[in-house]
Amino acid sequence: MLRMGNDIDKLKKLVGTQARLAAILGMTKDHVSKMATGKRDVPEYVTVIAELVEKLPPEDWPRRWKR
Repeated sequence: MLRMGNDIDKLKKLVGTQARLAAILGMTKDHVSKMATGKRDVPEYVTVIAELVEKLPPEDWPRRWKR
């Protein structure tokens, strides 16, 4: 696992809210909050998701990522 709270911030900006991000990732809001503040490690798969979604134009995002 990596400490990459910045990836959580990137994903929050893409989807709108931390609560929505938690739902999309299948995590609790508390878990996502702790990752964002560095109290928990960010799993590598979340970093990969951030990198992939960030590179895709919004029209190519999976439906659940669209606002």
